[in-house]
Amino acid sequence: MVIKRNTTKRHSKKKSNVGKKYSSRSMNDFLKQEHRINQETEYQISGITDEIATKTIVDFSNDNIDRKYMLVSVKDVFNEKHVGLPLKFVGYIYNLSEGYPQTKQLRNSKQRFTVHDLTLQDQNGTLINVFPIIYDFHKDEIEIIKKRVAKFTFYGTVVSIEQMGKVGYEFLVSKIDKELPASEILNLNEKKKEKYDSILEKVEKGEVYLREYIKKQLVKNIGIKGINKAEELSTSLDFAILQSFSNGISIDGRYSNKLHSLIIGPPAVGKKLITQSALALNTHNFEIPPTSAKVTPAGLIGNVIRKSGAITTKPGILSIASNGVVCIQDFHELAKKKSSNFSDILSKVMEDGEVIDSTSSRTVLPAITSIHLDMNRQSQVNGTSDKDIYNDLKIPLNILSRFDFIIDIPYDIERQIKIVFDMMKGDKLLGNQTCDKKTPEWVKELRYLIEKTKEKHEKVIITEDVTAYAKMKLERIIEGNSKYLTVMKTFGSMLTRMQVSLEKILKSIATSEMSSIVKEEHVDEAFRFLTYKLQFLQNLDPIEVPKDLSENISEPKRREEIILKTILSKSSIKTKDLQIIINKEMKKNYDIKTVQRDLKELSLLNKINTQKKGVWTNAQQ
Repeated sequence: MVIKRNTTKRHSKKKSNVGKKYSSRSMNDFLKQEHRINQETEYQISGITDEIATKTIVDFSNDNIDRKYMLVSVKDVFNEKHVGLPLKFVGYIYNLSEGYPQTKQLRNSKQRFTVHDLTLQDQNGTLINVFPIIYDFHKDEIEIIKKRVAKFTFYGTVVSIEQMGKVGYEFLVSKIDKELPASEILNLNEKKKEKYDSILEKVEKGEVYLREYIKKQLVKNIGIKGINKAEELSTSLDFAILQSFSNGISIDGRYSNKLHSLIIGPPAVGKKLITQSALALNTHNFEIPPTSAKVTPAGLIGNVIRKSGAITTKPGILSIASNGVVCIQDFHELAKKKSSNFSDILSKVMEDGEVIDSTSSRTVLPAITSIHLDMNRQSQVNGTSDKDIYNDLKIPLNILSRFDFIIDIPYDIERQIKIVFDMMKGDKLLGNQTCDKKTPEWVKELRYLIEKTKEKHEKVIITEDVTAYAKMKLERIIEGNSKYLTVMKTFGSMLTRMQVSLEKILKSIATSEMSSIVKEEHVDEAFRFLTYKLQFLQNLDPIEVPKDLSENISEPKRREEIILKTILSKSSIKTKDLQIIINKEMKKNYDIKTVQRDLKELSLLNKINTQKKGVWTNAQQ
């Protein structure tokens, strides 16, 4: 095919080195040549009157041998220096029109194609229009796009166009593929990769313990002080590291393998440092302050809207951070003012690794995302003595039970003072960021080590022998707590989910040790983390759990404890008022006769007495 058009050149009218230059001779030579181009390229240039744009498209089409695509952000390609170069970026389909017919005169014959208009969006939210794509040449890709919203890698080049009715930069797509591995998104040069790969080789030989190496780097670079004297903080950091190795969906598709953590404690015990560590370790990450305007269903999930034959997708935070972590700081501020809808969103992510937009389309968005919350108890914020889980944490049971690691860091005034002074020294903290020029090198290193390890050990097997060993240990826990399983709904609900948490933790431990098979010692380590969740549960309410776990717990005894505690705090109280308090704390409805029987038993034991019918006082008064 011979293309003959007038010569042109695109650069500044003033004599300078600014602008990309095209000599008249080279352009004339190009226009006189006969170019072998495929049908798709012929379609793409059929509506172009700009000779330079035509040359860019034809050159890119013909130069397809051993292309090395450069990873970019869309915001950087709106200039001449990127025109015609093989480029790639990770992002989303922002808009895909329905197919429409278009007839073109190609090679002495008219042909009609099914065409789609496309707009792409990179991970930073920058949009770029795409040359219309023909269904026949991109059938599989278009069908994948239509099925679900996900991150993709877009390959092609940027073309600058300057002609009547069309001026700007557009992306010329050569192919659309699945998302790049996170280790590639880090965009490290070969020298850095060789350096970090040598560390992984030492790990495989047993010369370096990977999680220990990562922990030392975090302590050093974030500035975590006194970690050896703070057991809970050290364990929380260990779990944050383990969390970064969690990956994908379970083999049977039942649940997300991502690990979720809840860190509770008063101010200045180091919760923020754990959040900073989680952000540093995950290539895909997002930190949400409780005052953020993004903490809405639309901000978290995103919107999928069909309008005028087009599919418009705007993924939310939970999808953008898929394969990484979303951290919500000071969750206690959010928990007391958000509706149950927010809890439903978190529940879906934690269980299934997906979210569903609230529009009529009900589009499922991938969100294989770890959830990390740090918070104070309401009693710590308000200075009250309320120990009831629902009033003190304001986290619904269905959410609480899905956390794989829960730890309640105790009040420690000496450590709190030390942390305050450490922060005054200007210790380093990280904010929201993807891997770009602002990301510290030590962060890139840790992310690369983690991502390459996950890629190599994506599938982890739990053998029958290890499953039997884990089952035996789990049965021992259930047996040891069976005395109050029937009376503590909270305990029972959380314990039944412990098996799923155990499987997820085991897979993460094996991955972090570059093993594709779970070992018995991994089971022992996993229970170290699960013990903290169990301890948290056992200390939810002094009324629900006795100090002596061997004590036989019965409903009448628990009611009696509530009665004695209530009467001790008051000078006198009516039977009906006691009934209300008992029903609230036991989360069960007892009739007045049951309460009267309990009162009579305590009266016979001379623990309470009555001087007026229906009014009770402490017998010791």
